[in-house]
Amino acid sequence: MTETLRYFGYGKETTFGTAVDAVQHVDVASTTLDTPQGAEIIVSGGMGRGALRKRPGFYSPSGNIEYAWDIRSIGWMLRLALGGYTFTTGETGPPKVFNLHEIYGNNNVVLPSFTARCGKDNFEHIFPGSVIDTLSLSVQDNLASATVGVLSQKDAKATLQQPADLLLPTEYPFAFYDFTGTINSVDKSAIIQNFTLDIANNVNQQSGRTIGSRHPRKFRAGDRVCSLSVSLDFEDLTYLEAFWGSATGPVNLGSTIIPFKINGQASATEGSIEFNFPHMVIMGIQTQPRGREAITQTLRLQAITDPDLMLADGTTEVSTDIYVKLQNDEPTMA
Repeated sequence: MTETLRYFGYGKETTFGTAVDAVQHVDVASTTLDTPQGAEIIVSGGMGRGALRKRPGFYSPSGNIEYAWDIRSIGWMLRLALGGYTFTTGETGPPKVFNLHEIYGNNNVVLPSFTARCGKDNFEHIFPGSVIDTLSLSVQDNLASATVGVLSQKDAKATLQQPADLLLPTEYPFAFYDFTGTINSVDKSAIIQNFTLDIANNVNQQSGRTIGSRHPRKFRAGDRVCSLSVSLDFEDLTYLEAFWGSATGPVNLGSTIIPFKINGQASATEGSIEFNFPHMVIMGIQTQPRGREAITQTLRLQAITDPDLMLADGTTEVSTDIYVKLQNDEPTMA
């Protein structure tokens, strides 16, 4: 090893498991995407207390990639995690031409696959046939961070890319002050301390295990769960009453469904992102004093489907629990 060089590259595949070049790279904080554990079958027998033989077992790598996300790379992560996608070419106008990427959850059980490429100092570790099982976007302190949970068909090695050859975004990562939040159509940025969005596809790693191949031939997604954890300054009883479903206490009809929106503005020349959750259910709320410290109210919310969400063209309706409107100069991710 002559230098430290660690990166994550990704490229959407046309055919599952057929490796493609990276369309972008990002500088990673850490990665655990690696070879699988327990990939050998030890043959048990009665000739002594120790095993004598082994056979190759099911082989499917997995792990996480963590990095500080920006206006360009996040589009690809959401596109691969959610599946639904509509692209509209931008129009000329000040200060820059922006394309519109509408990204939303669809009902396909087969997610878009991609080739993951991880720089690991001595070599490039390639993972064809990768899918995003989980995506966690956190805005807590300083920079916004993403944790991408990946399942892969197999792995291989390649020559490490040189820094000058990496396709790194020129945009800066998002910082906490680049975001605003709207709850029930009211801007609540002044009391939102932090938030974490979690998208879980509940992919069954064994779903593509078939005879004739040591590696999975596909991955099938299960229930998609989009959840949000939000910390708020304790301003009033608005959200406790919404959780109860009344002003006095819990009622048999349950909690009030509310819309939630998060906006991120990178800069006037880089673009913007808007996360929309039309129907949010408050799954839990905690208001717990400690000493004389200010009370922080914690909301746990889960998105449920809006069957008639309208896309930007004003005519196309989709059924989804999460809708992301991304504007940047990235070409189509179709």
